[in-house]
Amino acid sequence: MKFTDSVHIVFSPHSLLFAILLNLFVSVLSGCNFPAGEKYTIKMAFPAGQYDMLQKTESSGSVVSMSQTFYKTLTVDKPAENGTQKITLSISRLTTTVTEPESYKKGESHKMVTKVFDTDAPDTDTWPMKMQGAFVGAKVSLETDAQGKLGNVQGAAEFIESVKNNPKYSKHAALITFDLQRQLSEEVLTNPFEQIRSLLPASPVAVGEKWKTEIEIDVPMLMKQKLESENRFKKIKTENGRKIAVITAKSVLHSDKPQQVAPKNRLESMDFSAERVTEIDLGSGLILSSVLNIVTKATNTMDFGSQTTTQTGAMKIKVSLTLRPIK
Repeated sequence: MKFTDSVHIVFSPHSLLFAILLNLFVSVLSGCNFPAGEKYTIKMAFPAGQYDMLQKTESSGSVVSMSQTFYKTLTVDKPAENGTQKITLSISRLTTTVTEPESYKKGESHKMVTKVFDTDAPDTDTWPMKMQGAFVGAKVSLETDAQGKLGNVQGAAEFIESVKNNPKYSKHAALITFDLQRQLSEEVLTNPFEQIRSLLPASPVAVGEKWKTEIEIDVPMLMKQKLESENRFKKIKTENGRKIAVITAKSVLHSDKPQQVAPKNRLESMDFSAERVTEIDLGSGLILSSVLNIVTKATNTMDFGSQTTTQTGAMKIKVSLTLRPIK
């Protein structure tokens, strides 16, 4: 819904109750008690300071569901004279929860069991815990350019090399190194913020206004895809005296053109949707939270030579990020 820059309403002296009700109705529609039509500049920024950062990924399919949470700390320096800004990121904890069948063997129990791996827990001798434990203590730095774009990751290669040479991880060094290289890559570290930045409006907008942007997102089995995102300034809410913008974004993709995604795996069709809700402090530009929900439904044909099977499956993925100042 779009709001005009000004609204003129004339009431009779006896219409006080009607005026109150109408004002309440307009406030509900706009999502706040701020003037309809007032335009706001919505920009992403990193105010200097320290922040607790949680990144959680939850996925569920037809058989297995999993959630993984990274506990991180962001230390943001003051901007330099040239407009760049250094951000140091460290990982203090990692938890993983997996729910899966007790046995995958045909004819055996399909009872579901839940396993929890927490780097703060004492059972650190199992190999899943060693894999996770390798992340604890990771410390890298990033830098924003004068336009606010993140990049220039430093320190990741040195940390990965120290883990690789640690006898504690020697048995699974190759697997651990591969996972560290992926998780500490510039793409993985900067994407959560850069995807949000790409959704923001180029000019001031009013509550209710919509705009479109192009985003690049990982689509299961199709790798990276450029999709059109329809975005909306949903409302403004207040928290501890701060004005917080709530931005929604939605992208959809339908593909019915068969594609060979693996030697024996042909994707027949796919429906993909992504919906994101982001909250940004209007005063400072700090991202307070962002939740991305992805739903994928795909039909695949598996060709094993003597046997060909076609299956349709669905997957749900939820990716959330929160930032809170450390007082």
